[in-house]
Amino acid sequence: MRNKFYSALFFILGVLLLVYACKKKTTPAPGYLSDPYNSEMITIPLESYHDTLDSLPTSKVAYMMAGIMNDPVFGIAMSSFYAQPHLTTASLSFTNPSDYVVDSVVLYLAYQANYGPVTVPITLKVFELTSDIYIDSTYYHFSQIPVKPYLIGAVSYKPNLTDSPIVEGIKRSPLLRIPLKKSLGEKIIQHGQFSSNDDWKAFFKGICVQPDIYTYIDEDNQIFASKTLSGPIFPPPGQGFITSFNLVNTDSRIIMYYRQLSTGTQATYSFNFPVSAARFNHFKIYPNGSQAYSSLTTPVDTTAAYIQSMHGIYLNLRLKNLENLKSKNYYVNKAELILPVNNSLTGSYLLPERLTMAFVDSTGNNYQIPDFQEGLTFFDGTYHSDIQAYVFNITRYIHQKLNAGLIDDHLAVYVSGRAIQATRVVLNNEKHPVNPMQLKLYISKLKN
Repeated sequence: MRNKFYSALFFILGVLLLVYACKKKTTPAPGYLSDPYNSEMITIPLESYHDTLDSLPTSKVAYMMAGIMNDPVFGIAMSSFYAQPHLTTASLSFTNPSDYVVDSVVLYLAYQANYGPVTVPITLKVFELTSDIYIDSTYYHFSQIPVKPYLIGAVSYKPNLTDSPIVEGIKRSPLLRIPLKKSLGEKIIQHGQFSSNDDWKAFFKGICVQPDIYTYIDEDNQIFASKTLSGPIFPPPGQGFITSFNLVNTDSRIIMYYRQLSTGTQATYSFNFPVSAARFNHFKIYPNGSQAYSSLTTPVDTTAAYIQSMHGIYLNLRLKNLENLKSKNYYVNKAELILPVNNSLTGSYLLPERLTMAFVDSTGNNYQIPDFQEGLTFFDGTYHSDIQAYVFNITRYIHQKLNAGLIDDHLAVYVSGRAIQATRVVLNNEKHPVNPMQLKLYISKLKN
């Protein structure tokens, strides 16, 4: 027994020594690789330039945006939204309108995120639409619906994304509360009967929530107003913000609080914004000679590259000299595009969680990059805080360029989900002297 024990022990020790020796002799694989290839890394030259979107679809998205901010790097961005509330019951009836009294009407909007420094409040105004809005129509960032020429509600606020208010006796998600005019509720009750949701939508077309650009409240709570509606008042550089709201959250709704005189009963009725509700975001950007937008008309001789959500500025990349690899006997194990962030210009402006990418042909048509189809874990595009950069895996794309004869013009890099957020980022371009953007190819030499 003792001999068998020692034999087994020496065998295990021998295996461990062999594994250790192999590890000592093997060159460690690059950290991004799942297989231990002995790869050589080369960089492909890049050429960057900027453009803006002509049309961005913004309909049927979950998050609605409203506000105005003056970004010292990107200029002024403004957002409004249009939405059609629905009945929460099959029908609604007030058989004796004179027996009801409206106490208040409130628009509640569930917070999703906020972009920009919250140093001073901004004012949001609510208008009633005069024309229909349709769920099966496509609306763009420039689309607008006519509104009635008077306010039905307004609020000046600083967003609080942590406070959970109690509404109808229940603790809710953080909400913005916008008081609406009681006359809206009185008009609803006086109408008396809504036999269906279509009947309701024919009566009430929807709402528009937009920032007030004709008044400005400073840090001392002093109000400055435009003398004429022809000239907007923008926040000073570095002030203002845009808030996104989760409209399809069940806490986002219009609640009418009322009483029945004959019984003394207090009651509420809610109008909500389900997924089937028509809605879209409206964006407006005023570059005002900003640093970012100057790159559109001036040759890029700085070390910065700019990407903005909404219909703002985005980045184009051309890969240079890639065709030289076609004649080489190489296999590309990994193609990694690294876009370093210039965090000295981030300030209090939230970075996008993820960037995305498309390849563009010579006619300007965008196509999904093949690596995206492998899933976001493979494709990536997220911000890596350890290296302060966004990273993309575009190995499939490079293989198609080299081996499948893919002919395209360039790559376009955008903010992922740009129709529902107001983020932006400043990157180091390929001319940065210390930490430039670069495409790294990890290649292996094929045997003849």
